[in-house]
Amino acid sequence: MPQKPNDGLPPKKTQSVHFGEVMDSMNELFREKPLKGILESIDDFFSAPFPSGHNSLNVEWAETDDSVIVTSKLPGIKKEQIFINIFPQYLTLAVQDSETLAKEDQNQGTFFKKHAMQRSSRTIQLPSIVNEKNAKATYEDGLLVIKIPKLKGKRLHID
Repeated sequence: MPQKPNDGLPPKKTQSVHFGEVMDSMNELFREKPLKGILESIDDFFSAPFPSGHNSLNVEWAETDDSVIVTSKLPGIKKEQIFINIFPQYLTLAVQDSETLAKEDQNQGTFFKKHAMQRSSRTIQLPSIVNEKNAKATYEDGLLVIKIPKLKGKRLHID
């Protein structure tokens, strides 16, 4: 068979690369800076979305015979920043902080407005079905306490 001209280029060389070598190269890439620094900063952002010290929402719960009590320490948070949604089997707690900064310079005819919002939320599956209509929440000295009565079913007697 006649050979095709190669336009003056040296013949192409084929090289076999094993899958394990490729994976090792990729792992090494992710261990090195600056990529490692970027990935760490992304992890840091999602683990601490409130840079002013409001890391994640730490929530604890306890169960009594007739209710579920959910507590969360939220120091420095105003009660207007707390949002609670209760459903029969879970609770969502959110803290939202928003800030609006407006500056007007009448001499130069400029107006600047900046609005920033941060939100952190957590959804907790409750240990039993609750009566969300009779839930009560109190917030005092940075401690949020939510008391939710359990829903009691009708007990049937067998005839």
